[in-house]
Amino acid sequence: MCLLVLQKENSSLTLEELNNANQANPDGIGYAYVNNGRLITRKFRNYKKFLNGYSRDIGTYSQSSPFLLHFRLATHGVNKGVENVHPFKVKDDLIFAHNGIIGDVSNSTIYSDTQMFNFEILQKLEGEFLKNLGIIKLLSEFVSGSKLVFLNDKKEFNIINEHSGHWNEDKTIWFSNSGYKKTVTYGYGWSCDGYNYRSPNLLNTGSKSKFSFGTTRSTALSTNMTNEDKLPTCEWCGMESGDLLSLDVTDYYTAGISHDTIMADLCPECSKSKLEDERVLDNRRLSGGDNDLFNC
Repeated sequence: MCLLVLQKENSSLTLEELNNANQANPDGIGYAYVNNGRLITRKFRNYKKFLNGYSRDIGTYSQSSPFLLHFRLATHGVNKGVENVHPFKVKDDLIFAHNGIIGDVSNSTIYSDTQMFNFEILQKLEGEFLKNLGIIKLLSEFVSGSKLVFLNDKKEFNIINEHSGHWNEDKTIWFSNSGYKKTVTYGYGWSCDGYNYRSPNLLNTGSKSKFSFGTTRSTALSTNMTNEDKLPTCEWCGMESGDLLSLDVTDYYTAGISHDTIMADLCPECSKSKLEDERVLDNRRLSGGDNDLFNC
């Protein structure tokens, strides 16, 4: 049932924990952190690309920012691309991720229960609602046994139903459940026929040691590489590329709720995938089958 993780500054997950979390929740990984007062969110479907991006960003930003991570096991909504991969934007200065299932929201064949909760509840709340203890209590009761983690651009985090998860021994990393400990797991995925039992692909659990995070740069990059030498990075998969293409990704983030246009610089692989998605959607619309795109 997904894994939600909050890392305080100067902390990171081990490679074994990352591998285990991905095994148990193979439907997309996302993380967010703060850089120069701006929330940065990266989402992946490719585990190796995630490891490269995570190792690089942890090595660069973990000393100055907490990290919010989410490993998804799809239950509701389309399991395609990163449309339903957490974290999600509540507003410009606030993002969140969720572990569990939220029942009292509208059903959608496209968007997950978490996205619908964001559209129908969170984005309707005004001001700094996380400082209102009454609203915190209402949110806690509304999501029942689910867990929520919020991160704002001031590097402040809030954990809703924190007691339902646990901290590691040194109180630097909070986990929504113990999925990061399991080397083999089974789960229920969502299809148009309902829940189906499945076994995710097994991965090499690797070493228990951490990456070279913290005081040194990530091993994913050369230690001799300067900022001038670095290539720009794809905002979709986090990979470096010398041939980025700027594309409209509004539908992946605001789902038509807002009229703001969100442009992202994508590498050739991600831009190709995005353009193919748009062509399929355009063909469906022309044929009058717009609502069938994400159905089985």
